[in-house]
Amino acid sequence: MDLYLFPAPADDHGGYNIAVKDAYLKFTPRDDDVVVWANLFERPHCAKDGDYVVFYKPFKSFHTICKLLSGFLNYEFSEKDLEFLKSKEFDNIHCDDIVFYRAIRKLYPNKKISLRFHNVFSRIYDRCYMLNINAGWRLYGKMVLSRYIERKIFNDNNVFKYFLTKEDAEYYHLITGAEDYQVWNMSIIKNAKKYEQIKHVVWYGGIEGHKQSSVEWFIKDVWPFIFENKSDIDFHLYGNYTESYNNPTMHIYGHGRYDGNDMPFVTSGLFINPDLMGGGIKIKIKTYLESGVRFISTPFGFEGYDNSYVDNNQCYVVPINDWKDFLLRIL
Repeated sequence: MDLYLFPAPADDHGGYNIAVKDAYLKFTPRDDDVVVWANLFERPHCAKDGDYVVFYKPFKSFHTICKLLSGFLNYEFSEKDLEFLKSKEFDNIHCDDIVFYRAIRKLYPNKKISLRFHNVFSRIYDRCYMLNINAGWRLYGKMVLSRYIERKIFNDNNVFKYFLTKEDAEYYHLITGAEDYQVWNMSIIKNAKKYEQIKHVVWYGGIEGHKQSSVEWFIKDVWPFIFENKSDIDFHLYGNYTESYNNPTMHIYGHGRYDGNDMPFVTSGLFINPDLMGGGIKIKIKTYLESGVRFISTPFGFEGYDNSYVDNNQCYVVPINDWKDFLLRIL
């Protein structure tokens, strides 16, 4: 009997969930295995009869304040949260995020486990420090607390590590010299289209964490230059919290969550991934490649993907400092 702990529902509602779904399908737990799902408010649809569900506490709560003051991530689970596992013995244990690590290690102090890193925040922290990138107070706090947990996991010889990108894996290997890890490649079926002239620039995805600073960099530093030189182009944002960026005067339209069955502006849009920090793998790139939309990414935002996808027709990967001139040229 094995134990699997997943940090989000295995569905297509966001990049994090898609990555969890990929892991769930790879492992395919058996009927006698124990599966634990984490979610914010309700039992996820993917949870089968007999599966356990643990719930995150809201960010704005007294519980979160206590956790942060004690050096825990606000969404990290404690031994008490998982005490229903105490009497059980498992052949194998897999944690699909670091949020389960400290609780599982207390419950099973000598057990060999596997763990997957969706991001290695130590690497992002070092990059932000070296490049003087302002990550914002909330992401900075998350990086600091995550670094502490990552250091514990990096030094735990009883943990087999899975990474989503070779860059994260190489960082771990460079720091530790250890080889107890594997890069977990995601399967992609590329689907290019016959494209029209670009009429719209598009951001597709919620604006949280490091995405906020990246989108705001594009709006403040890149878009005014494009708008001044190419005023017939508009910029559309789809996803959670995009409404606050609505500015019709500058041809910027924040629509909120997208409810369509297909991607918007599939053949007439240029989708952007202006990632300033990198870390983990950007599921939106997988979505773009498989949906057939045309897109541009920074090198940091393309980490984890093979350069053979860069065909300068559907997929462009351009350094941050070159975005203005490059965009104006292809527009």
